[in-house]
Amino acid sequence: MEGILKRSVEMASPVEMIYMSSKGLVTKRTLTIHKITNDSVTGFCHLRKQIRHFKKQNILSVMPVILKGQRKSSL
Repeated sequence: MEGILKRSVEMASPVEMIYMSSKGLVTKRTLTIHKITNDSVTGFCHLRKQIRHFKKQNILSVMPVILKGQRKSSL
């Protein structure tokens, strides 16, 4: 997971994330990652249309978003 997040920052490529909120709700988000710390990820949430902060411990999965014309090996 860490590698996908880092490559997303380096390449400014969006990722798809499955996230569990502190209330136990599971959501699917598309993010453009801006910053990664030991405990959290900060990025533009395309669902909410704003910068959001996510606890790493609540991230269930992350995968690169493959855009049309983009090769799968990019991330």
